[in-house]
Amino acid sequence: MNIQKKRTRLAYLLRHDDKYQYRINAWREVSDLINNHGFTFDMINELVTSDSKQRYEFSNDMKLVRALYGHSVNVDLGFESAFPPPILYHGTSTDKLEIIMSNGLSPQRRIYVHLATDTETATKVGQRHGQPVVLIIDAKAMADKGFLFYFTNNGVWLTDNVPPEYISVNSYN
Repeated sequence: MNIQKKRTRLAYLLRHDDKYQYRINAWREVSDLINNHGFTFDMINELVTSDSKQRYEFSNDMKLVRALYGHSVNVDLGFESAFPPPILYHGTSTDKLEIIMSNGLSPQRRIYVHLATDTETATKVGQRHGQPVVLIIDAKAMADKGFLFYFTNNGVWLTDNVPPEYISVNSYN
C-alpha cells in the first residue's frame, strides 16, 4: 500500500468507520489498526507525526490514536467550549456561495463546521472544492448570542453551525 493510500485509509478508520465502537473522546486502539487493518506501529507513527495539518494524536502511552476533527460518525471529542477570536474564516468554493449566504454553514457530512484563524488556511480549504472564496465569520457576535465554539489542539475552531447573518464574503477574494 503506498503512502497516500495508507493516509487515506487511516483517515477513514479514525474519522468515518461507523462499524467501529470508538472509545470515549474518539480514541481507537493502535492494536486494532495493527491486528485488523494491516498497519504497523511505525506506519501509524509516521502518518501521525508527518501529517502537515496535525489532524491526529496519540495518547500519552501511545496505545490509542485519534483524529482531532473531521468525523462523520457521532463521537464525543471531549472538547471544552472556548471563547473564539472575534473573526474566524471559512473556505469554500464560489459555486456554493449562494446557498451558504441563504442557509448558513452546516457541517454537511461532519459533526462540526470547521473554521480557520487566517485567510491563507481558508483559501487552501476552498481550493479543494473549486474556485475559492473566503467567508468572514463574526464569531464574537455568535459567541455573544450563546453559540458554542471548540478549539482543537492544532488550531482549528469548530462550531455546530453558522447562520447566514454572521457570514460575510471577504472582499479580497
